[in-house]
Amino acid sequence: MTAAAIELRRDIKVISLVGLAHMLSHFYQLVLPPLFPLLTGTFNVSFTELGLMMTTFYVVSGVCQTPAGFLVDRWGAKRVLTVGLALEAGAILVMGLFQSFGALVALAAVAGLGNSVFHPADYAILSSSVNQKRMGRAYSVHTFTGNVGWALAPAFMGVAGAAFGWHGALILAGAIGLVVVALLILQGGDLRHEVKHEAGARAGLSLATRLQLFATRPIMLCFLYFLCTSFFIVGFQNFGVPAMMDIFAMPLVAASSVLTALLVSAATGIIVGGILADRTDRHDRIAMIGLLIAGVLIALIPILPLETVSLTVVAAAAGFASGITYPSRDMIARRAAPKGATGKVFGFVYSGLDLGSSLSPTILGALLDHGEPRVLFWAVAAALILSVLTVSTLTRTSRRPAEVPAE
Repeated sequence: MTAAAIELRRDIKVISLVGLAHMLSHFYQLVLPPLFPLLTGTFNVSFTELGLMMTTFYVVSGVCQTPAGFLVDRWGAKRVLTVGLALEAGAILVMGLFQSFGALVALAAVAGLGNSVFHPADYAILSSSVNQKRMGRAYSVHTFTGNVGWALAPAFMGVAGAAFGWHGALILAGAIGLVVVALLILQGGDLRHEVKHEAGARAGLSLATRLQLFATRPIMLCFLYFLCTSFFIVGFQNFGVPAMMDIFAMPLVAASSVLTALLVSAATGIIVGGILADRTDRHDRIAMIGLLIAGVLIALIPILPLETVSLTVVAAAAGFASGITYPSRDMIARRAAPKGATGKVFGFVYSGLDLGSSLSPTILGALLDHGEPRVLFWAVAAALILSVLTVSTLTRTSRRPAEVPAE
């Protein structure tokens, strides 16, 4: 076997292992909602209380994502990834052993803590282990597998819940993750990530000095970029269907099919975007063009006299255009990261996704409550256009940062 073939095989193995872990991360984000009808009867709690349990998960995950990035750069990405997946899978499994709703909330917080490690650890491993010429495709597969995890969770938990009850469904879901933990331990020798150990450098760094990295203009622009793009996708996922039903007087099934078309097209665009990202170093152009097209199309939806078929086509085109930008988005963040700080930077900028995901439902829900479904689409489009401006500003002003001291 040639050296090139050996390297390709190693890259495929790394991408597959990291993608599998990332798929489980997204899978675990949605294991509880399909069980809500069973949990309400068991614990006599409202859907609001169940929603607060999920809020606990996401708040802990978002807050801990940046600290997880520091741990990645200090202790190594493979170790942090393995511990994080074990923590999340273990928490889900133990949920199935309890009869207390308070215990489920506490374990949701533990699962959120485990979930916080994936973005900083995954991207640190991919950036260090995969050949540069395949990096865009590696990032696209990583994002795509996350979407697969979201898609699998409702079907899996629905079937498992019906067959084994909510206890058995959670135990089974958690056990799957622990099997993957064992796989990472046994087969993860190629999951490399450079970690520096200069004790003197670590001792000389104050907390303020460490945090100064995030105050640099390129990193803050990346943070805003991630925030704006998450505002779009989460907003459309949550409120696109009722907004379209209001504007076009269409039934639920038709509006849901439009959303499905957007999400499927976005997933397809992610794969295509990975190929494009490996064929150019102008990732800013891919990001700006794709986001601009998506923003314009979304803004036109409430204006044009669209029927269901034409609306589906427009939404699918917007999803594909946005999906193409995802691998380039990650390449832009990677370029902004100083050497030795990949985990920190990806942990911080991806917390922008969490912030955007938390802001979007509140803002867009209020627009619907006030009878402004058209403004909802324009707000989402404005977020996409703003993300174009962040990339444009980043391109004009940023340089490759100097290496930062190790933690």
